Amino acid sequence: MVKKLGYVRINYAEITEYLKKKLGTEEEPVEDVPAATIYKEIIETIRSAQAKGQKKQYVFDGILESFDLFHELVMANIGDPSLFVRCQCDDVILRNRYKLKNEIEEISED
Repeated sequence: MVKKLGYVRINYAEITEYLKKKLGTEEEPVEDVPAATIYKEIIETIRSAQAKGQKKQYVFDGILESFDLFHELVMANIGDPSLFVRCQCDDVILRNRYKLKNEIEEISED
């Protein structure tokens, strides 16, 4: 759904798992990745999307452990966003609201 609306999706959990694999080995897996490391990777993901000419509109999917640190990194590395909305909602509730609003029975997983 995010792609259809023209946004770039930044998935916190996927980035965290990617970093665990990148920073760890089979012999010494990484269990916890510091929030600052995750946020720096998010900034790199955004820069990569911008370099490819993608829109500068992003949806951050997942839990941000330290919103203040994240906002600070965005401001320092990307600039002041024109709009920043922070929503916390269970995926099932979000999908039900979307279906109700759009009066549809099913929505695709995209």
